[in-house]
Amino acid sequence: MKVKELGLILIIISIPLSVFSIFILNYMEMFYVSLGILVIGLSSFSIDDNNILPYTLRKMIESSVLNIEALLEEYNTLGKAIYTEKDDRNIAFIPYKEDENYYYLVDYIKKIPLRVSNDLGIIIFPPFHKVEYNYKVSDESWINSIIVDDLNLASNVKILKENNLITVNINEPKGRYLNIPRYYKCLGSLETSITLSALSTYYKKPVRLIEEIKSDQGIIVRAEVIKIE
Repeated sequence: MKVKELGLILIIISIPLSVFSIFILNYMEMFYVSLGILVIGLSSFSIDDNNILPYTLRKMIESSVLNIEALLEEYNTLGKAIYTEKDDRNIAFIPYKEDENYYYLVDYIKKIPLRVSNDLGIIIFPPFHKVEYNYKVSDESWINSIIVDDLNLASNVKILKENNLITVNINEPKGRYLNIPRYYKCLGSLETSITLSALSTYYKKPVRLIEEIKSDQGIIVRAEVIKIE
């Protein structure tokens, strides 16, 4: 069995399991298991995906975003996400409180187990289209290969850097509107969350969302690359 076929099977299993566990059994632990199966399935399905249409990838990613929205509501998280890697996986840590000291949180994230709920916030696996990391291209070129070429989520992406602060201009975003207000508040739009998760991989450092501003031209994202002592 190919990895892609295994991923598709896991996706098919996880969706009805999520619905059954939350709406019929009201059993949150089973829901988290099904969410994990969905994430693994999406990751497996995206391997060697040169022949997969961007629309198909986007629909799968949107499904995972809706599950994350349910988690954010369940735990009433209000803080801005810190995108990073833990145990070789892309994660986002969202504090429960808006004014949490994020420098302290970076050290905290290193010590806590890889589970959904922790004392100061929750860990989720953000939507991230896994592509081979290329040290030979710039951060801007690499992000464009993901957001524009693979997912067709925008016309182009521009990145401006000033010390540890970055400004990302996502021009003419193409992601459809989703009713995910808590996700927008904590992680930004779909385009933003994928971009910042990818940048944390590129920089090999945590990236914190500061703010997201929408305009007629697109999305302006301000973020900070957190220097690890």
